[in-house]
Amino acid sequence: MNVRATIIVKGRVNGVGYREIVDERAFPLELTGYVRELSDGCAEVVCEGEQEVIQAFIKRISLVRYPVRVTGVEVRYSDAAGEFPDFRIYRDGGPLSELGERLETAMRCVRDIQGELASQQDGRELLSRLLVVQHKALERLDRAVRLQQALVEGQLRLSKKAETGVRDIHASAGLLGRVLGKQEAAVAAVRSLDRHGEERSARLGRRLDRIASALSAIARTSGAAKRGGRRRRPRTKDAAGTDVPSPPAIEEGVAGPAADGPPVTEGGVAG
Repeated sequence: MNVRATIIVKGRVNGVGYREIVDERAFPLELTGYVRELSDGCAEVVCEGEQEVIQAFIKRISLVRYPVRVTGVEVRYSDAAGEFPDFRIYRDGGPLSELGERLETAMRCVRDIQGELASQQDGRELLSRLLVVQHKALERLDRAVRLQQALVEGQLRLSKKAETGVRDIHASAGLLGRVLGKQEAAVAAVRSLDRHGEERSARLGRRLDRIASALSAIARTSGAAKRGGRRRRPRTKDAAGTDVPSPPAIEEGVAGPAADGPPVTEGGVAG
């Protein structure tokens, strides 16, 4: 719903191109009405449109930018009459006043252009600084990429060394397994030799025991024979009462006198 707003703008708004600013700000909002200068140095703005749009318009014309300085705004709303075809500027100061205001407007445009150029120059300087910063950032990024590449290459080398180490460990494990197998076989062979040695020692011990038993038996037999050969011969007495030694005993296997014949000597019969 459209309404009418009567706006009194206070401050430095006369003879400084303020009416052109109001007209410029009202045009894109499609407001209808007018703006004019008052004799007390204020500016009157009468516009019709939606209330929300008018409130945004009031904020846009309440500006402080050289040479304009708005110090206060009074607003009064009423019903819209629809009597304005578009937005206009009313000029009541005559040709000279209008010329001066247009010159002020031109000067404002020149200042705006200078400000834009300064902004562009500042933008170019800022862009140059940004390019320098971007170049430094790219250099740092390039160093970071090279460092990362070196780290990746180092990791690859470490991985290869780790793979080689794993293969060496596997080979060592296999060799250790074979050595352990041979060691176990050697231990088994030693144990087998120990068993054979124990068995041979047992057999040898049994043989030595039999030999010792046989030697003991031989020694006993020899001792008994010696004791029998050394037995004392009994003495006899003759008719006169003198002791006469008894004849020597005939030992087994030794020649002696025959029972009823002459003694036998070596090589024949004694004569």
